[in-house]
Amino acid sequence: FKNNSVFVFLFLFFAASLIYEKISHLLIYLGSIGALTIALLFAAKSPLVDIGGITLVLILFLLVSCVNLKLRTDFSKKSQNSIEYYIKFFELSPLGIFIHKNGEILYLNPSFMQLMKLSEREKVIGKQFTELIHPKHRKDVSFDIEQKIANERLGFIEQRLVLCDESIIEVETDFVEFYHMGQPVVICMIKDITDRKKTERMLIEAELRYRGLLESTLVGVCLCQDNFIYANPYLEKLLDYTKEELYNMSFFDIVYSEDRPLVEEFDPKKMKRNVNSQFRIVRRDKKIKYVEAHAVSTIYYGNPTTIITLLDISHIKKTEEQIKYIAYHDSLTGLPNRYMLNDYIDKVISDNEANGSKVKVMGVMLVDLDRFKIINDSLGHSFGDAVLKEAAQKLKSCVGDNNIVFRYGGDEFVILLPDTDAKKCAEIANSIADAFRQPFLVNGKRTFSTTSIGISMFPEDGDNAEMLIKNADSAMYVVKDIG
Repeated sequence: FKNNSVFVFLFLFFAASLIYEKISHLLIYLGSIGALTIALLFAAKSPLVDIGGITLVLILFLLVSCVNLKLRTDFSKKSQNSIEYYIKFFELSPLGIFIHKNGEILYLNPSFMQLMKLSEREKVIGKQFTELIHPKHRKDVSFDIEQKIANERLGFIEQRLVLCDESIIEVETDFVEFYHMGQPVVICMIKDITDRKKTERMLIEAELRYRGLLESTLVGVCLCQDNFIYANPYLEKLLDYTKEELYNMSFFDIVYSEDRPLVEEFDPKKMKRNVNSQFRIVRRDKKIKYVEAHAVSTIYYGNPTTIITLLDISHIKKTEEQIKYIAYHDSLTGLPNRYMLNDYIDKVISDNEANGSKVKVMGVMLVDLDRFKIINDSLGHSFGDAVLKEAAQKLKSCVGDNNIVFRYGGDEFVILLPDTDAKKCAEIANSIADAFRQPFLVNGKRTFSTTSIGISMFPEDGDNAEMLIKNADSAMYVVKDIG
């Protein structure tokens, strides 16, 4: 113990005490070294240090070493618990997790083994990850965090893996870089999305099929919210608008103004049931088309939406109008026939009764052509048809625009005179008689046919079409008999 050697000794003594990890080992070490030191100090003839002081220093070293050991032990336990926690987290995670350093696998969890169809963990640890991939596809796979950073990609990256047994899985991967024992390693998290991607492809294929069906169908189809959000090519052609123009328009913009009440339920916010309706639409060129529409409610991107199919029925409406015209008009003279007459009289009477107003007068005049059968038999049916046509024109010119001439059948005509009293009806009858005293000129031939006219008045002579026509017919035969 000469010079400052005692301080070197104490430093070495304390430094050696820091390597122990068990309290029993530390106590044995400190006890034996302390006892030996004190014994040597007592054996020395002239020690440089005080025995009591050195003893206090040794006790102090003992306390410091115990505290240091306690702290290190607590830290070690916490570190071990933290490691066990993360290991348990990795082991129970549904995501496939593996840790690699430059591609060499350092750790993998059960989910990763199941995903990659691996049986024994020990046989995989230490291998390159690419050894788990089919040789022909290894160059297409990368789990390198540098690639992610270089490409500035965030979140999961989708990859397609072909395993050694040539089975294919699709995965989402994400990477986390950290340092382990001073070395950079990468944690890779893998999620199996094979089923999800399969479902996505099926949905895409289904959408393409249905879109192809909508794009090729011969029916107008559209999706509407506040404006059009989809219109198929047939609807563009039907309306003569482009998609871009329709997307800035409301469905109600194409509906004929008088028919808009018919499509109020087509509003997605009001629609509560499926709706079928017929109405008119207006094309860009202002032409009007009749359509039959079917509307159903749905949700599109979280918003109420109406799916509307439009069938062009303009040709059907035109045909219906032609059929109705044929059914209610005489093909020879073009005048309304007896079926329209009956309906018209009954409608006028029922409208008056429904309005609750005082019943208006109406005259019903039945006109018969005298000698028409002789003309028809002697000059031929074609000549007779020409006479009937000219007779229809004479009657129309005599009665005016407010009165209606009907061909009742054969050589009989009925004239309906709304809001006309008996005196006015008589005046019109006289003008008709005067007109028919003039000869008919057909194909250069002159012929004569006078008229016999019977009149009945509503409501005095009847309150329905049948009664009024019957009484007018009776009056006409009285006139014929008188001559």
